[in-house]
Formats: sequence, C-alpha cells, structure tokens
Amino acid sequence: MELPAAIEGLGIAIVRLTLVKQELMNKQLVVLFESDVVRDHYSFVFHESKLRSNGFRSFRNWLREAVAQ
Repeated sequence: MELPAAIEGLGIAIVRLTLVKQELMNKQLVVLFESDVVRDHYSFVFHESKLRSNGFRSFRNWLREAVAQ
C-alpha cells in the first residue's frame, strides 16, 4: 500500500531498492537520502514533487537526524 501512495505523491515508502529499480529509472520515485540506506538495502523513497513542500523538507531533515542517531 505504501509504494503506490509514494508513486502518487501521497507520502514516502521504505522499500528494498532492488524492488523499485524501474520506478527510480523512470523518475516515478526518488531516494530520500542519497547516501543513507536504512538496513539491508532498504531506503526511503518518494515522489520528487514533494521537494516543493516546505513541510516535507522539514520532515525530511527531521527524519535524517533521527535516522542518524
């Protein structure tokens, strides 16, 4: 459920990068943190249009800090 929502621009998904190769190549999704992988090749992905939202950018910064701890 979370992956289709992320593709539609409704949120983020935590997925194995190998499962979304096509979506990443087609620019349907982008990786939230280019260098940060959660565990075992999982990453946060989202629709690029979210970057235009100040609220989403604030959430992204907060999440980056939380994951780093």
